[in-house]
Amino acid sequence: MCSVELFHRTCDEARDWMQEKMSQLDIAEVGADLKTVQALQRRHLHLERELAPVQEKVRRVKHLASSVTASYPNEKSNVNARRAEVQELWAKVKAKADERRSRLEDAVGQQIFINSSNNLVRYTRRNGNRL
Repeated sequence: MCSVELFHRTCDEARDWMQEKMSQLDIAEVGADLKTVQALQRRHLHLERELAPVQEKVRRVKHLASSVTASYPNEKSNVNARRAEVQELWAKVKAKADERRSRLEDAVGQQIFINSSNNLVRYTRRNGNRL
């Protein structure tokens, strides 16, 4: 297979993988209770581990782009455009993963606060509103 074809196939695979991960990251749910949020955090952590092969595919695209442009200078603009497309999509995937992780961490904090507040309210009611 020609290195130009390999490059384009690798770009297509990387794009497809990243679009699949983006759809998984698009889930806005953060959970209604602490156990649910923690389960979502574990699932997200697993998803982030699944991004490692995608990142390797992006590195492969960069490497192949250099090789193709060296061997086929007339393909340079097309190769650079495809490489930029893959890199831009990768940046979006990483940003979305980071944002989702942050939202889930905030949700854990919020759930801990709510649970603590509820416990305090129950305690004060049982003890005649004395603190």
